[in-house]
Amino acid sequence: MKVVLDTSVVSLFSEMGKIPLLFDILSDQEITLTQHVVEEIMNGHSRGYDYYKALVPLIQPMEEGNAGSSSIHIISVNNDRVVTFSEKHGLGYGESSVILACIDDPIDAFGVLDDGRARKVAKANVIRFTGTIGLIKRGYEICKIRDKSLLMDVLGDISSTRFHIKPWLFQYVMDSQKDEK
Repeated sequence: MKVVLDTSVVSLFSEMGKIPLLFDILSDQEITLTQHVVEEIMNGHSRGYDYYKALVPLIQPMEEGNAGSSSIHIISVNNDRVVTFSEKHGLGYGESSVILACIDDPIDAFGVLDDGRARKVAKANVIRFTGTIGLIKRGYEICKIRDKSLLMDVLGDISSTRFHIKPWLFQYVMDSQKDEK
C-alpha cells in the first residue's frame, strides 16, 4: 500500500520532532510524497521553518522514485492537472496532487489529508484517506505507540504546534484499543 502524505501531515510530525514515529507507524507501507508536497516542504525550509531541518535530507534529491531515504518515495503528478484540479476545488497544489495520486492508483494508494475541504473532495472522488490523527490512532492500535501514556504525550505534543485537535477527536483516539494479533 502506498500512503501519500500531504504537507500538513509531514509538517506536524516534523514540528513535533517525531518523523521517526511517522516512519515507524508506516513501516509496513510505502511512504510517498508528490513533487508538489516536496516543493512546499522545501519552500517552507528555505523560509526558515527549522522543523524541516531533519526531514530535508530524507527527501533529497527531489526526483521520481526513491528520494534520499529508501523510506520515502517521490512521485510526479502532471502539473497542469494539479493546477486545474486546485482551481476547480479551491485547494492547494499539495492537497490536489495527493488526491490526484490516489485517484490515479485507487487500488494501492491511500491519502493522508488534514484540510477539511480536501477531505470533502477526497470523499467525493471516492479515494481512501485518513488524517494525521488517524495515523496516530493507528500507531497506538498496531503497538508502534506502546501505551496510553505515550499516546497522551504524542497528543499533548500536538498542542505545542499550530495544529488544533478537537476535544471529541482527542477522546476518540484515547478510547482506542490495541489490535488483537
